[in-house]
Formats: sequence, C-alpha cells, structure tokens
Amino acid sequence: MSLVVRLWIAILIVVLISIVGGVAISAFTSKRFFEEQLYLKNMDNANMLAMTLSTMDKDPITLEIFIATQFDIGHYRRIELIDIDGEPLVSNEASVELAEDIPQWFIEVFTPKVEPGVSLVTDGWSQFGTLYVETGINIALETMWKGARRLVFGMGLVAVFAGMFGSMVLRLILNPLGKVVDQAEALGQMRYIKVKEPGTKELRRVVKVMNTLSDRFKRQMDEEYQRLDALRLAGLYESRTGVAKADYFNTMLDSQLAFRDADGRNVLVVVRVDNFRHIIKDYPADLVAQTTHGFLLAGRTSLARLRHDFTDVRTGHINESEVGVLITEVFDLEYLIEVLESELLAFAESSQIPLKIGIAAGFLRVHESRIDLLERVRDMVFESARSGKPVIDHSDFETVADANESRWKQALSEALQARKVDTFNYPMLDYQRNFVHYQAWLGVDIHGELRKSGYFAHWARHLLMMDQVDYCVTDFLLEKMKRESNNYEYALLLSAQLLQNPETLAQLYYRLSREPEYAKRLWLEFREETVSILRQEFAVFCQTVKNLGCKVGLKRVGESFAEIINVQELGLDYVKLDSSFIHDITNTPASQQFIKGFCTLAHSFNMRVFADGVTNSDDTRTLEQLGVDGEIAMMEVIEAPLPDEIKV
Repeated sequence: MSLVVRLWIAILIVVLISIVGGVAISAFTSKRFFEEQLYLKNMDNANMLAMTLSTMDKDPITLEIFIATQFDIGHYRRIELIDIDGEPLVSNEASVELAEDIPQWFIEVFTPKVEPGVSLVTDGWSQFGTLYVETGINIALETMWKGARRLVFGMGLVAVFAGMFGSMVLRLILNPLGKVVDQAEALGQMRYIKVKEPGTKELRRVVKVMNTLSDRFKRQMDEEYQRLDALRLAGLYESRTGVAKADYFNTMLDSQLAFRDADGRNVLVVVRVDNFRHIIKDYPADLVAQTTHGFLLAGRTSLARLRHDFTDVRTGHINESEVGVLITEVFDLEYLIEVLESELLAFAESSQIPLKIGIAAGFLRVHESRIDLLERVRDMVFESARSGKPVIDHSDFETVADANESRWKQALSEALQARKVDTFNYPMLDYQRNFVHYQAWLGVDIHGELRKSGYFAHWARHLLMMDQVDYCVTDFLLEKMKRESNNYEYALLLSAQLLQNPETLAQLYYRLSREPEYAKRLWLEFREETVSILRQEFAVFCQTVKNLGCKVGLKRVGESFAEIINVQELGLDYVKLDSSFIHDITNTPASQQFIKGFCTLAHSFNMRVFADGVTNSDDTRTLEQLGVDGEIAMMEVIEAPLPDEIKV
C-alpha cells in the first residue's frame, strides 16, 4: 500500500471520528438542554393549572372539562389530578407518536428523560389534591433528529471541501516524494537523473543523497565506458587514426567471408599510397603522420556522406602503405568509388607531400578465402596506381547502370503485396544447449525464388521500401507463430528506414498490439551503428514495443557501443557481439580483454550478451569463460523442428 493511500485512509478515519464525535456531542448536549427546559415548562404549567383549579368550583364535571380543554390545546403527554387519598380524579394521557424516519437506536439513546411537574391543588385552606403535568417529547426528539442530520450533512460537506483542498496541499507536499521515487526507479534502471531539492527539510535530505548517488553512478558508468572503449582502441585500433590494425582487419575479412550472407553485395576497397616508402624517407615523421591522418580522415568523410548507400563500413590497415575498406550491402559501387577518389585526390593536391594513389574494389565471392580476396584486389590496386584510375571488378555482380530500377521496384512491390516473404532461421542457444530463439534473416520471393536480404536489400533501401519489407516479415512471423503448436521465439533485424518512417512504425505498433500473446515472443533488434545515429528514434521505438511485450536488442555490437550515449537508459534486453570480435577469439588476446569487460558492463545493465559468427568449439569454450551467454548455432532450420539434443 502506497504512502499516499495510507495518508488518505488516516485522514478519512480522522474525518469520520470528527463527524461521529461532533454529532454525538451535539445530540447529547441537545438532549440535556431539552430535559432541563421541558422540566421547567412542566413545573410552570403545573403551578399555573394548580392555581386556576384552586380557585374553581370542585365539581368533578367542571374539573374534567377544564383539564381536558387544557390538555387538547397544549402539547402534553399527561395531565393527571389525584386526590389526597391517592385516587385519580381526572386523568388525560396521550401516546408518544414519532416520525417514521427516526431510527430506533436514536430513540433509545437520545430520548429526553423529563420529570413531570408537580403542584398542589387546594380547596380553601385545605388540600384538595396533587396535579401532575408532563409535556410531550415527540417534538423535541424530532427536532434533535433533524438537527443531527443537518449537522452530519454540513460536516460532510465541509469534509468534502476540506478534502479537495487537502488533496491539493497533499499533492504539493508529496510531489517531491514522487520525484524521489521516480529517481530511485530510474537509478534501478541505470538512468541517472537529478531532482530539484524540495523545501521540506526531511525530503530535501533524501533528495540530496539521491542526487549525490546519481552523480556518482553516472560518473562510474562514464568512466567504465571510456575504459572499455580505450581497451578496444588500444588492442585493436591505431590510437592516432582510429583505423583497425592489420591483424584485426584480417579478422574482419575472415568473419565476413565465413559468416555473412553470400548473396550480399559486400565489397573490399583497397586504397594504396604507392610512393609511401619514398615519403617516409624524404619527409619528417611528424609531417608524414599528420598527412596520413588527414588522408584517412578525408576518406572516412567521403564515406560518411554516402551512409545511405550501404549498411556497414569497416576500415583497417593491410600494410603500412595500403588501407582496406570493408563495405556491406553496397548499392552503387561506381559512384562510391568516384566520390572516394574525388575526396582523396582533393586532399592529395592540397597536401604538402605529393601522394600517388591507387584505388581498387572487388566484390566478395562465395567460398573465397581472405588470402585469395586480398591477392585479387591488391593486383587491381597496383594496376590502378600505374594507370592513375580506379579499378573495379564486376565479374560476379551487375552494376547499377546495368540494372533495371523499375523492374526491381515492380518485383519488390509484387512480393510485398502478395506477402511472398519468409525467414531463414538459425537457432540461438545458450551454453547449456537451451534454445533461446531463432535468428530470423529476411527472405523475399524475387521472380519465384526465395532470396536472402543480401540479394535485394540494397535495392529495397534505395527505393525506400526496406521499412515495408521489415513490416511484412514481422507480420509473417506473427502469423507463423499463430500457426505453430510450439512456443518458439524469433529475433528479427530491422532497418534504419523503419525508424525513420512514422507511418510504417504506426502500422507495426498496431499490429503488435493486436497480437500481445505473440508479440512477447518477438526479439526486435537494430544494428549498433543505426542506433548510434538514430538514438532518439530508437529510444521511442524501444519504449513502445517493450510496452507491447517485445524484447529489444542491438546486433553487430562493439564498434560504436561507446557512442550510444546513456545506453543503459534504453532498457535493452540483449546485445549480439559482432562476428569480427568473435572470429578466432581463442587466438586474439586483445578481443578477449574487450569482450570480458563488455560482458561485465552489459550484465550490470541486466542485458544478455550473445555472439555472432562462432565457427569452432574452441571459440565457444573461450566465449563462455569470458561471460558470453550464448551463440548462434550454425545450422539453418526453416520449418523443421529443433534437433533433439537442443533443450527448449
């Protein structure tokens, strides 16, 4: 029971006691008053009648007529004349008739107890008899009952107005307490808010302590973020340029080739400074370092302007003179290379050091090894350095110029309208072999063949249809769960376009609200980089779908986690580490240190940590020791039940 409810109960009890006590005191006071006044009236009337009777003729008929007349014109209950022998000479008595609305308990408790008036009647100098007079009490009792009712009503009305006023006062008094409660709840959810100190002395002390705790915890979390990001940068990236070291970039390539969608338009771009060896001999080291930093910054700036043309970009050294750029789901590679070349050449022209640049790009091929990929693209970059023009290998993928935009739009539109969508499902397991959920990859029927997202995502994104694909596949999963006899749960990676389209989001929220039983079995996730860019939109999405029962998480986590400000306030249920951190983790001490610290931080936020891209049992054991909660089992299951050895 809340404090406010307890206070209101206490106030109601006090008000009720006040009303009952006030009415009781008033009624007993009235009863005493009527008893005194009626007794005096009885005595006065008895004396007056006795004097009159003493002067009258004592004829029995005359006495009876006179007393009867007085009894009829007054409000008497009894007038009785008794002779000196105790025998009644004249007796008039009326029954007590009360209003029907007076309750019996009131009559029994508050009926006035009035003594009769007694006076002597004489005949000359001798005593004739004794006169008894009693006034009727029915009017007094009815008056007392009406007064009690008016008093209850009046006090009740006063109590109502006092309660309304007291409610406002109580709200003002307890408003700071409510803020303290909200602050405490926020602190439990790792949200560090501060509250203005109230005027009430006791509450001011509490708020001051809570604000101090909030500041302290926020400072500790910020320090932990910085420490973790510094650990990641120190072990895997160059501190000055922020570019991945050669070993880590090779791991990125290995994980991309081993784990990512083979149908995806994923490309490796190699940029070579062909005269780098001469530069480091002929120019000061500081100038070379400054030029290198500016060169890499120019390249990253150009790629940042093209964020809508791909999903992820990773940059790393191949060797001292070559930088590799791994880009996933590229739309227009020719235009991207054109922009990159223009930016780098502009920097080279303004540089104090002459730079001879070569640029080459090649799509990643199915079953191609990292060594073969690097050899193929590096051969092209040497050719580019000699010719002065970028070289692009299109041997396995069509160019945007060769594609038919209207044909793609028609194919996607027809598939979405007919709900020709499906998912490619991989089970996510914890390290006790318990089933967690299916990782559901998007699938759309293109010209009669079910294709993974890598085949169509670049066109869907270019045509601003990716949010519709997300909605259709979510709708498909809800219907799939309704058809299934099991309780399997599904995780679905959604696109940035969904967060940027309020209309599609409204449709999604409505659809989820209609299926609360199945919405709670959906795990909705976005790429880490998407959330770092669209944090406010994601925060609204996160709060809305969690209220509808869904779980929310981040995928491909690690590169930009520290850039998501106050990530603990989002209330995430889980995160999935990027495969580039996971691949060959057993032989990568720097990644091990980062993941161990990351798991500790995530678990303090009540988030589960899963791994993408685990390909061998040694890495599984290592990840379990580092604190990771589970991983995707590398076996595709579209409609078939889970294998028997997996516990559900």
